Amino acid sequence: TPGFMAPERIWGHAAVDVRSDVYSLGATLYSILALRAPISGKDMRLVLQRILNGDIRPPVSFNDLEASATAGESGRPIISTHCPEGKIPTALSDICMKALANDPADRYATVKELQQEVEAYQNGLIWHLVVDEPFDETFLDRWEVIGGQYTIKDGELRISGGEPQILLLKRNLPGDVRIEFECHQESVCLNDVSCFLSAIRSANRKEIPSSGYEFKYGAYDNSLNVLMRSDRRIWGESASPIVRGQTYRVKAERIGSRLRMVVNNEEIFRVNDRDPLSGPDRTAVGLVGWISDTRYRRIRVYCLGTPWKSDILD
Repeated sequence: TPGFMAPERIWGHAAVDVRSDVYSLGATLYSILALRAPISGKDMRLVLQRILNGDIRPPVSFNDLEASATAGESGRPIISTHCPEGKIPTALSDICMKALANDPADRYATVKELQQEVEAYQNGLIWHLVVDEPFDETFLDRWEVIGGQYTIKDGELRISGGEPQILLLKRNLPGDVRIEFECHQESVCLNDVSCFLSAIRSANRKEIPSSGYEFKYGAYDNSLNVLMRSDRRIWGESASPIVRGQTYRVKAERIGSRLRMVVNNEEIFRVNDRDPLSGPDRTAVGLVGWISDTRYRRIRVYCLGTPWKSDILD
């Protein structure tokens, strides 16, 4: 089938090897995800030219209904009911596009490598993006602000004056979670660039962060970096890292008993909790601060899991 044919097979004189088969398998995975071939059409010359040009839309782009309708031959959007929450997973879309790379050198070297990537997704060994917050008019559909005053301006969430000031994700996220965010502080008071994972939702909203793991950077008036577990310190160091106006890119994650925090590509701590927090009610995730004028530019939340089982390469 031409739409599943690697570009080098069309050229004829180019070297054809196992990576050409990887391309065809990538096209098969694409059709499973997007419910259409990577490239199709009635004009065969145009189809072949698009293959040679590598003119392929990522499957994840069809999560947008308008884009899906535009690309569909029938003119009607295709709802991905076969995928988690009706959305094509970004991780599998990325696997597809690597297998479908125009240059064979950019593809998986073997079918086994491609299969291992798909199985890693199936077995919960790939981080899945859950939230990529743009701070637009729909912001409060996804987050609850607790304490302090906030506004959204110039693509930033600006929050200050809270004791504490909390940004709580409304969606429940149990298990292994990673949160990434960018922020800077613009007040005289510099304090607490922090987040929390595995917390318990309760009627007393301000106590939610302290019920889980708190990853604290420049906490206690910019004097300590700390890891808290249910309001008890399990790691800490003296530090005054926060500088007014400087951007901080923070990553905090939990994988089982392992807890890790990285700020501006520097690992702050890596801790193994011998008695990790557990229970089905530990689903609260978010950001937390104290008084300071903190301005967030981006938040991304990921989870590890097994959202979709499909042994397509077995």
